[in-house]
Amino acid sequence: MWPRLFPASDYDQTAVGGLKLFQPRKGFRISQDALLLYLSLPRCCSPVLDIGSGSGILSLLYAKDNPSSCVTGIDIVKKNSDLAICNAKRNGLSGIRFLEGDIKEYADKDPYALIFSNPPYRKAGSGRLSPFPEKNIALYDTHLDFYTLFSAVKRLLSPQGLFFMIIWEGRRDEMLERAAGFSLFPFREIIYRGVGKNHHSFVVSGFSPEKKAFQRDVIEHKEWSEAVRALIQAEVVMKGDNL
Repeated sequence: MWPRLFPASDYDQTAVGGLKLFQPRKGFRISQDALLLYLSLPRCCSPVLDIGSGSGILSLLYAKDNPSSCVTGIDIVKKNSDLAICNAKRNGLSGIRFLEGDIKEYADKDPYALIFSNPPYRKAGSGRLSPFPEKNIALYDTHLDFYTLFSAVKRLLSPQGLFFMIIWEGRRDEMLERAAGFSLFPFREIIYRGVGKNHHSFVVSGFSPEKKAFQRDVIEHKEWSEAVRALIQAEVVMKGDNL
């Protein structure tokens, strides 16, 4: 049964990591970079914040695999947060909430032990716009640039907390420079190599307000693509077919 807000003409279903999810047919869809970020995250943290949660894939995977964690996803697009709420209900997940809002204005009474984000990769004005406004928000940093992201992380992260993000390798230095301006120190880096010179490599970076020993790993395309494929093909364990 399809929810009224997300008719089959505009949305389809996909199975990822044991979840059954609705996503837009022509808007911004679940991609391999989000799954690489998920595979890189520390487990069993709480509370957790997902900045720019979109259809909820990262938050939902984390909540499913870490049932003791309290997870919050926030997105500036109302349709995205509504879709994420629908997806949480679809999979019977509790301990998770999705909010519509601008991260620049968001506040919570308690700091977060873990924050993660798959932010827009492209600078505003650097490419051709999509006919779908929600997709442009996900692709271009008009609403969520590095300054806005790290400013929010600095404000919302606990003193012992961790922040993880993924970005194209070409923007790695810019990311590190901006993080340093907010006294967030890199302690973990995983480079997921692209295929040859014509494909982007992804960089997952972990930051902390405290200086820690630094660890870097490089994972070649064959290895990480197999890990992503295994995650996508994980058995859907939800019961029933409500919503």
